[in-house]
Amino acid sequence: NDKYTLVGTSERYSIDVTLYAGETKTYVARTYALNKDGEKIYSEYSNEITQSKTVKAPTLDVPAGSEDTALYLDFSIATEGHYTTEAALSTIDGWELYEKTNDKYTLVGTSERYSIDVTLYAGEIKTYVARAYALNKDGEKIYSEYSNEITQSKTVKAPTLTAGHGSIGFVGFTIYLEGHYMDEFSSQTIDGWELYEKVGNNYNLLEGHEVELIEGETRTFVARAYALNKDGEKIYSDYSNEVTQ
Repeated sequence: NDKYTLVGTSERYSIDVTLYAGETKTYVARTYALNKDGEKIYSEYSNEITQSKTVKAPTLDVPAGSEDTALYLDFSIATEGHYTTEAALSTIDGWELYEKTNDKYTLVGTSERYSIDVTLYAGEIKTYVARAYALNKDGEKIYSEYSNEITQSKTVKAPTLTAGHGSIGFVGFTIYLEGHYMDEFSSQTIDGWELYEKVGNNYNLLEGHEVELIEGETRTFVARAYALNKDGEKIYSDYSNEVTQ
């Protein structure tokens, strides 16, 4: 209003001021020179500068490598947008991740720095947003606007079926020598796989992953992988390539 509160004094160049999140303040300055008695003789007040400490909205990101192979999703605000530098991250006290359903936001997790992990079950499709916060002088959280939205789904990728060695008179099949599930990390994202004999347009489920070879017969086999959803139900991939034996 019309009250001036002294903030600081400088004999030369600059004065630093701490502005807390949520605050808006107006500053002015005036210079002085000492008279012969050592008293300050002041100038008029300067122009006014109004400053506010707001919290900038983050950019939510799922860094490469965790979109469709991870057991969980790794969300971050430090890989895209305003908070990619240490200096920018130091202006906030943390950030929160929310699941957005229609217009409702459900808190998923809180991080003071880099990432928040989320388990997404097979068959689920969910939308996530984030917001950053800084503490005001009373220790209360002052929030940014919500970030961009990221929608993620947990699907089960189709395997690549390979025929190999089996017991005497049998051929063994696997999905772990080629294709998506050949590395250990990807193989951990599923709960199992099933082997089928394809007859015409029908797929007949077989017991186990070995098949007896019968001389003179030609048979076609396919596989599909599955992961359990949160209710323990199998969510299947598409069928694999066909292998004829």
